[in-house]
Amino acid sequence: MFIVHKTNPLSGLTMQQIDGIFGAQRTGGWNGTRWSTAAARGPEGNIRTWGQLGLTGEWADKPIHVHGSDVTLSNWADLIEREAFMGGKKWNPALIEGPRADIGLKAHGKTRDQEIIEGVQNDPLAIGFMFQRVINSTGSDVRVLPLAAKTGGLYVTPSPQTFFDGSYPMHNGAYLYLNRAPGKPLSTRDKEFIRALFPDLAVSISSDVVAELWEYQRFVTTCANAFVQPLMSRYVRRIERELWQRGFRGRLYLMHSAGGLVSPETACALPIRLLESGPAGGGLATAFFGRIAGMSNVISFDMGGTTAKACLIENGTAAIAAEMEAARVHRFKKGSG
Repeated sequence: MFIVHKTNPLSGLTMQQIDGIFGAQRTGGWNGTRWSTAAARGPEGNIRTWGQLGLTGEWADKPIHVHGSDVTLSNWADLIEREAFMGGKKWNPALIEGPRADIGLKAHGKTRDQEIIEGVQNDPLAIGFMFQRVINSTGSDVRVLPLAAKTGGLYVTPSPQTFFDGSYPMHNGAYLYLNRAPGKPLSTRDKEFIRALFPDLAVSISSDVVAELWEYQRFVTTCANAFVQPLMSRYVRRIERELWQRGFRGRLYLMHSAGGLVSPETACALPIRLLESGPAGGGLATAFFGRIAGMSNVISFDMGGTTAKACLIENGTAAIAAEMEAARVHRFKKGSG
């Protein structure tokens, strides 16, 4: 979160203003692994005085003293580059960087974070970025600024709730490490404990989602599953509700990616297993009708509004792949999805 001296009258900051204060002119930025000129801006976007942020009177022509950590190694710097600089890497050259490791500081019983926060606390013209836990632990007398995602937008104060619901514009991913015995799945007790702590959070366990080797495949598949879980739950519950209202009293099943059937509960917990289940059903249906027609070698063609899928049926059987790639950046390039 962004902090200023307690006497600073600034009401808040926008993401564009954070870019102007902490960043510098640039020719572009990184969008994932691709360079994009959409993030380019000139020196006119630099904000170097408090008057450029709307402050008047004695503040108008005063310079902004910018404090922060080592921008080449810190997680907070990566966060600002991604969220405010739109992937840009150019920083304000006047940034006062707190050293990552300084023997002199440690000899005086101080940390880098304390050095940064004291720099803001003792300088009315300073601004910095610091974590709430550090502000609390040091008892620092600084003011935390609310942020707005865009000019004219609502200012949002950082809090556990605004971090959790994503309304605070500056947020990062968190990693939770559990002590799991090698070769054994995460215990049900641990999973249920996490779900009890965060009942509104989509929880996906990789050993449940894809019990296979290869960490990257497990990771991206589990992330996709967690992302789709809320959407699938709402979708399935709506279908169940509508069927009940129309008098249906049977059991509902949904088709998964290999053509089999799963319960609504499984579909909600593991929605990634239903990816491309429509074309899978088309392939099975083609094999079925091919047998009725006396043909064991046929081709299915499934065309929708945006894509078309084909499946080769040989000897009455559709081939089943061990893995599948979706949302490719380059349509015919394996590994880009």
